[in-house]
Amino acid sequence: MNQPARARHPIYNLLPMDVEGFASRAELALDLRSSWNHVTDDVWEKLDSRLWDITHNPWVVLQTVSRSRIESVMADPVFRKQVERLVQIRRHAAETPAWFQQNHAASTLTCVAYFSMEFMLSEALPIYSGGLGNVAGDQLKANSDLGVPVVGVGLLYQEVIPEFYSRDANGIPTAWVQRMRQSMSRLTPRFSADRTVRDYTEQHYLPAAAAYRERAADKGANGRQLIGSRR
Repeated sequence: MNQPARARHPIYNLLPMDVEGFASRAELALDLRSSWNHVTDDVWEKLDSRLWDITHNPWVVLQTVSRSRIESVMADPVFRKQVERLVQIRRHAAETPAWFQQNHAASTLTCVAYFSMEFMLSEALPIYSGGLGNVAGDQLKANSDLGVPVVGVGLLYQEVIPEFYSRDANGIPTAWVQRMRQSMSRLTPRFSADRTVRDYTEQHYLPAAAAYRERAADKGANGRQLIGSRR
């Protein structure tokens, strides 16, 4: 049976895909899992050690080095064998059932969306700025290792974060402040301390108080009866 043709991004037209072994390197470069286990670091360092030290971005290295350099490195049979071994390890890991598949094989869960303003997955993917990104990134990494079908969905990163770092002459992020004011004016009536207190009072405190009055009625007769029934 013929394999269906894989859709290819136009950027591949700018890369020397005709160089033997280059496709395997592109496959490794686009696998973010190597950013936290570092098994492919030697591959990119050999291509351009200086650029790798600056960026730690496999895709940037692969797009930047010259064709002659790629051909020279790929001509080394030992290096080619190393790349192919890493590709096979990657494919085997992707195809081998992980914890989720082993323990929840009958689960109907196919995809979970993880919404966050930022994800710290790799310094090669600068879509994070602080602690939130660190936590969200670790969550995605852990779920990836466990085989849990989680997909990270970024929220307004390119719109909000640049506004925070764009300051006026007084060092104030005016666009960000304006956005926060608009958000608070819309959200405060729905998500505020007043609503928190009201919800707690109506949903928890008052029902608990009513239940207590019922138990304490007639000098705690209902409570004594309940205790007696359990003996």
